[in-house]
Amino acid sequence: ISRKMKKGRRYCLQECVTPKLLNGRKFGVRIHVFVMLHLRTKNTVSVYMLPDGILTMCGKHYEISDTSALNQITCTSIQRGLEGFDRAKVKSNAYSWSEYQNSIPKIEEIVMKTVSSVKSKLLCSNHSYACQPCGQLFGYDFLFKKDGDPVFIEANTAPQFQDSKVLPALIDTIAFPLINGFLDIIRPKESQTEAKQCATSWKHIGDLGNDN
Repeated sequence: ISRKMKKGRRYCLQECVTPKLLNGRKFGVRIHVFVMLHLRTKNTVSVYMLPDGILTMCGKHYEISDTSALNQITCTSIQRGLEGFDRAKVKSNAYSWSEYQNSIPKIEEIVMKTVSSVKSKLLCSNHSYACQPCGQLFGYDFLFKKDGDPVFIEANTAPQFQDSKVLPALIDTIAFPLINGFLDIIRPKESQTEAKQCATSWKHIGDLGNDN
């Protein structure tokens, strides 16, 4: 590998895993995470996670020797436009996978570790609006090992919502809880939404300060 690496370039090495398959296909899950900063009051970072996620399967049945994107890459932006890709057939909510519930504790642990790794930069932010709570929505992407353990791929700072807007299976489980719940996070005592069952779907998974 070192012979192919070019000097001056940055590389990210990740573990090679035997993927968990669903209906014979490789799949991944997108989890939405909201990080809220309390810069002038508590000087802490509050981390929230929407427990349900967007499950995306590859467009082809998995073959380890097949290196095509439709076989190996679960990302919609990569698969979109490829022959054989059908959004409605490869997208669903994460709870449609029977083992997903078991992976949530480890996913929460990974989320907290990644936010903790950048908390010093977040708390040192000098925003002009720092007198008010402010935050950032992230899209966390995971694959799963053969034994079901989650493998963190990346965190996107601008997650797309097209799937949740157009697919009936995701509107009630992702779109409504995600949007309606923001008010409960920012103003928990004042928020009285009609969609209370959706708004409470955001889960507070922890706080981080200068001492942790």
